[in-house]
Amino acid sequence: MYLKKYEERYVALGKGKYFLGDHFSGADIFVGSALPLFSYTLDEFIIKDNAPFLGELVTRLKQGELKEFHEKVFNKYIPL
Repeated sequence: MYLKKYEERYVALGKGKYFLGDHFSGADIFVGSALPLFSYTLDEFIIKDNAPFLGELVTRLKQGELKEFHEKVFNKYIPL
């Protein structure tokens, strides 16, 4: 339910570089850390099927602004 709401909000905001537009924010930190956790605890296809645009955003964040976080912290405790 919440996943669809976040996806709808992201689409309504224009599917920009970041969740809230052109600037990195706390919303990006939440999305970039929470969605990978959901895909680990739930079926990865739930996100791909229900929130493809958010999935793309998370991939960009994991390769950019949140790369160090995922390499040093997230992946250490939650092996993805």
